[in-house]
Amino acid sequence: MSTEPPPASTPTQTGSGPNAHLPPATAPSASAAWPVPARARRPARRRAAFIAAATAAAVVAATITLVSAPADPDTDRATLATEISKGSSSPDVFLGDVIWPAQFGGNQLAVPMSDYLPASFWSKFAPGLVQGATYKGKVYGSPFFEDQGFLYYRKDLLAKAHMSVPTTWEQLESDAATLVRAGLVKDGFVWEGASYEGLTCDFMEYLTDAGGTVANGSYTKATLDSAAAVKAVSFMRSLITTGASPAAVTAFQEAQAMSAFAAGDAAFLRNWDYAYSVATNPATSKSAAQAALP
Repeated sequence: MSTEPPPASTPTQTGSGPNAHLPPATAPSASAAWPVPARARRPARRRAAFIAAATAAAVVAATITLVSAPADPDTDRATLATEISKGSSSPDVFLGDVIWPAQFGGNQLAVPMSDYLPASFWSKFAPGLVQGATYKGKVYGSPFFEDQGFLYYRKDLLAKAHMSVPTTWEQLESDAATLVRAGLVKDGFVWEGASYEGLTCDFMEYLTDAGGTVANGSYTKATLDSAAAVKAVSFMRSLITTGASPAAVTAFQEAQAMSAFAAGDAAFLRNWDYAYSVATNPATSKSAAQAALP
């Protein structure tokens, strides 16, 4: 489960009145974000949070306003954290990313929805989606949509070089570097290497594959000083030093990586599932296909 930047207009919800949101019967489609805790607001402007409204027995007439948030997820997160911590009266509900629970839950910037919704509500979702919104045993967000990372590759280049689709990170690195040295492609493997949350997602894939974690089960101690973490970071560095990835990848977000691949400048791409339609469209991309990450 990953974090592709949401569409340019990412909705947040505000409302008037304590029952400003949809009732339980239709809550799954509306609870796309995390409710702001009343305790995070200024006392003079305290209002009912989303969960309180969603579990109310009666629903009164109310106005719901959709507010466009910044398209950049880092900017969106920082803005929300600042506004809520200062006691802003809005938003009541916001669309959150899968890597936010620790910050928002730990700093009381969102209410634990699992305190108000029964277990039967969460059983509607795949366990991994619920786990992704869980912090210290509490669920802080209702799943809305999910992305997965995939490996995209140029079928024509692999056929020309008599290569199979990589099934390990080491094979991917080796094949990418070989294709570049042979002059068959400008860049071997492009991914999200800029200093933002996309890099965190990519790192987590390498770290998890190496058997590592970022924290212990209770989130009370960092575990990034492990051999697995060193292996993951060393691999990311070697992608550049071996020529498998261009040095410029350290400035790539999803859009830059996607553009390089779609233009035919890269043999391999790591990106989310949204990239499939672009990568496999003959009008926007050269011969390409999708595979699971190594």
